[in-house]
Amino acid sequence: MGMGLFRSWVLALLVLALMMVIAVVFINQYITMPRHVKPTEYQLTYFSLPSNVSIFMVGPQSLINNLTGLGLPSSAVRLISPVELSSIPNGSVIIIDWNYVNRTLHMNYDELAKALENPMGRNDLIIIISEDPSEVMMLEESVAVAWGNYYHSKVIGFPVFPVNSSSYIVGFGDAGLMIAVIPINQVERLRLLMGIWYNMAYNTSLSMPTHVKLNTVINTTNQDPYYYMAVNYGKSLINNQYGWLFWTGPQTIITHYNGLQSTYQFDYCIIVANSMSTGVTPEVPVEYLGFMDYIPGFSGGSFAYYRAGINMTTAWNDYYGVLNGINSYMGYVGGTGIQPGTITCTPGILSYIGISVPLPGGVTLNFQFQPTASSTSTTDRNFITDFQSTPTVSLNNIVWWFASLNQWTCLPQSTSANAWYPVGFEVDSGERALVQGANNLNTAVSPVYWERGAVCYGSYENAFNSVVYFVLEYQPGTPWTVKQLSINYPYGSTYNVIYGTNKCP
Repeated sequence: MGMGLFRSWVLALLVLALMMVIAVVFINQYITMPRHVKPTEYQLTYFSLPSNVSIFMVGPQSLINNLTGLGLPSSAVRLISPVELSSIPNGSVIIIDWNYVNRTLHMNYDELAKALENPMGRNDLIIIISEDPSEVMMLEESVAVAWGNYYHSKVIGFPVFPVNSSSYIVGFGDAGLMIAVIPINQVERLRLLMGIWYNMAYNTSLSMPTHVKLNTVINTTNQDPYYYMAVNYGKSLINNQYGWLFWTGPQTIITHYNGLQSTYQFDYCIIVANSMSTGVTPEVPVEYLGFMDYIPGFSGGSFAYYRAGINMTTAWNDYYGVLNGINSYMGYVGGTGIQPGTITCTPGILSYIGISVPLPGGVTLNFQFQPTASSTSTTDRNFITDFQSTPTVSLNNIVWWFASLNQWTCLPQSTSANAWYPVGFEVDSGERALVQGANNLNTAVSPVYWERGAVCYGSYENAFNSVVYFVLEYQPGTPWTVKQLSINYPYGSTYNVIYGTNKCP
């Protein structure tokens, strides 16, 4: 058998105003424009909703003024009750104060999920404000349950982020299901997702091209694979009929220190194929995919390390430890489907990392990741080489080491201001073991996705990190309900920071 595996949201207006000033000053520094490809729209970090978008809030009047930092003019926000959510216009923004809804209106998680069913079907943008970190995961599941019940999906999933503060739970679902957890003080990440949602909800040209047929191979360069898939294929290919897409959405963390600035981007997803093996323990094929990009605002850095991985062990431990609600597991069959493979440096030969993503339905997407010398120049090209550590058993770690090297000398290449250093990684031979059988509820946590990097700039170090895994549930023919699951939260945190250090030469 193959082994299958967030009250301090009330921010001071002065802080929000300062963030907006920073945005104006630095906006031109982190809109990256990849060469040779149409720029991905999510890179427009600071976004204000157009006037044609309706904004509704379930919460107290006092909350409205605190939303201006999100690019939401207070005059555009309408207060409504939960029962009105089913009749608002398509493509609306819905903001819910969970503390108010739960304690004042006495709504529980299942009632919240029921109220969100139609909004999820209309592809509305859901933003839930949670004061208590212990409630974040159940609020995530409420959004996933709403999506699953609307689409009558037998599979739902949502990512688990490290959380220790008041947070926004953000979700929308059309081309797959996007859910993210964003700390209250990281407004730029929320506004980024608002822009992504708007592009996907209002630009009809983003639907699957009519000329794209099954059994084709599509090649792309320097693209976020999951955003690309959601935009270009959508529910016509990877939502229910052929499979399901669950993703974090592209996340961007911008840091400033002593006149220095950098951008770290990441995105993770799971693709579940709508197929099932026969046998004593049915299995469902899954793909694990990760993407990251480092964009320095200054030159002269050197990568101390640039690493990514998928940890298969935690998913098994949550199952084996008989944690509340976890009754199945995920993994991979081992030995195959791990990308990128090992790439070695040969002087004079330009090598790039790439991944090949087979989608349910016969479409294969090939992604190539090319680091650039700058956002405006194509000279002085460098490349990323990769070394992959392949585990000996299917419940171990898979780790990739990336290095930015000069193509002629195979020595470390200095970073360039406004260049991008993207990488992608995947395991396309994953399996979801339905331990409880195909006719029963199966709940599992996925392997842990993690990325870490550090770049030295003289006596300064720019360190970045992210860690996420997913809860994935299978349930045939029965309405979804919100369950209180007991899981091991991912160890570590998500950050991008620059600081003085003696670790760098």
